[in-house]
Amino acid sequence: MRMQIGHLPHVPFAVGCPCGVVLRGSLHIDQEKVEFQVVLDNADMLYALEDAHPVQEVQCSGELPVLKRVKGVQPYPSQPSAFINASMSMGIEKLRIRAERLQLFLHNWQNHSEHLGMALDLMSAKNYTMLQGFLNREFEPNLVASTPHKAFWVLVSKYRALCGMIYQDTLEASFQNYTTTLVATTRRFGDKNTKDNVGRLIQLFQIHELIAGGLRVVHDFLGQHAAFFPIIFLDGFDEERPYGDRYQITSVDFSDTLRLYTESFEWLGKFLTVLLAVCNLGESGDIDVLPQSLRMKNGSDLSSFHGTPNGKKKELVSNIALLAEFLTDVFDHEIRNSVSHGTNQINVVQQQMSYPAKPYGNNPKLISLVDMADLTYRQLRRVVEGVFVCSLLLCVSDDVET
Repeated sequence: MRMQIGHLPHVPFAVGCPCGVVLRGSLHIDQEKVEFQVVLDNADMLYALEDAHPVQEVQCSGELPVLKRVKGVQPYPSQPSAFINASMSMGIEKLRIRAERLQLFLHNWQNHSEHLGMALDLMSAKNYTMLQGFLNREFEPNLVASTPHKAFWVLVSKYRALCGMIYQDTLEASFQNYTTTLVATTRRFGDKNTKDNVGRLIQLFQIHELIAGGLRVVHDFLGQHAAFFPIIFLDGFDEERPYGDRYQITSVDFSDTLRLYTESFEWLGKFLTVLLAVCNLGESGDIDVLPQSLRMKNGSDLSSFHGTPNGKKKELVSNIALLAEFLTDVFDHEIRNSVSHGTNQINVVQQQMSYPAKPYGNNPKLISLVDMADLTYRQLRRVVEGVFVCSLLLCVSDDVET
């Protein structure tokens, strides 16, 4: 086992043995003296003989608290870590750009996360006037919150900007096009019919609470950024990674990733109602007039769609091009149900998660832990866009420019 001592005083790790046993423990790094201690949670420590050769090499980084597993019997002393080796394969210019973006995010998160959390507490407590004053004191003058609803937009924009620092260059074109279309629809400020519909939408589906709840999940995600950094950092560079699939990178404690997936799934289902309403408004001028392809047995208005289980919503909007594209590769209700009901299984050795396939009785489906982390962070990105559109609707109701 080779440890890279980084910036964290406590680094958890998990070592998957080919026999199926998973050793768990942590590395404790003294922040004042050059000392560290390895503690195993479920085993006793025995020291190998001097001529012993490792069967498997595991690298745990204090800079990135993730499990990095190298398959094979020979260590690779020339590579400081699997993650560093893979990232270096991008080429120095791509690596520099990606590293600078993540450093920019870290700098901004460290400087603003406490104030953002305090603002979010005020929003959740519905102290909107205090929120307006707080944002005007703590943030840049050019983002002055002139009304309580503009304060919502300012706060959402702050979170959106932080997320953009992480994945700005890998944002899908369809994702950008979708948001652009919705923004264009909501900016028909002179249209009384639009304002009336938006006001009804805000009241019916409690947009203020939707924004506060969605931002809570986003704040939690940003606070867990270390678990997602390897996925985000290497996103889009798989074809340039050396040694094929020899290097597998995933978070040590996967429970936070799964929790964020289920929470973002539920919130995305709520935001989907709002996004559909805006599509309806753009097509028919009425948030309640659903497309012909979306008429349901239990009703044909927006409230009927909102009451539909989230697992069925993706199928219902599959014929609406913008929404179908928006939900591509996310919002998998089979994974969500499996995680929520505890029927999924994590295999640390194989770096996979299995979950039941429908119809039940078939062989279970498999997803790598890397892909599961990637799916989670992409789904959270869509929650961010849902929050952003809701904040625009509030500004529409006030005739406030953004």
